[in-house]
Amino acid sequence: MVLLHVKRGDESQFLLQAPGSTELEELTVQVARIYNARLKVQRLCSEMEELAEHGVFLPPNMQGLTDDQIEELKLRDEWGEKCIPSGGSLFKKDDIGRRNGQETSGSQRLCYHGDGEGCLGPAPRGSDDCLSHGLAALRSNPDGI
Repeated sequence: MVLLHVKRGDESQFLLQAPGSTELEELTVQVARIYNARLKVQRLCSEMEELAEHGVFLPPNMQGLTDDQIEELKLRDEWGEKCIPSGGSLFKKDDIGRRNGQETSGSQRLCYHGDGEGCLGPAPRGSDDCLSHGLAALRSNPDGI
């Protein structure tokens, strides 16, 4: 068995345990799939935090416009009126102008923030915590994420 420590720069990403007889091309594909799956999870976690802080996306025709422009063009965010957070909301303007500003309040906000940090912890340190070749294949299934 071979233990691969995958890094990006000096930052540790994950450990992968594979049989020594595994072809290099197969390992490269496996590492790329796992790394790309981790990037997808990081993006999902980031969007969950943005959702909690600034609410749902504005319609594409309203994104990036100022409040004056929206008023002048008589645009309405119909979806934002339907998607009010169940725990209540506070207004927190999105500086980028992509979201409606309905910040989630209460315990639902903690749910969004807590999940993102637990998804991708630091790379495991012990040999028992590394990904095995079979487990990595199962976890990196491109149809699963």
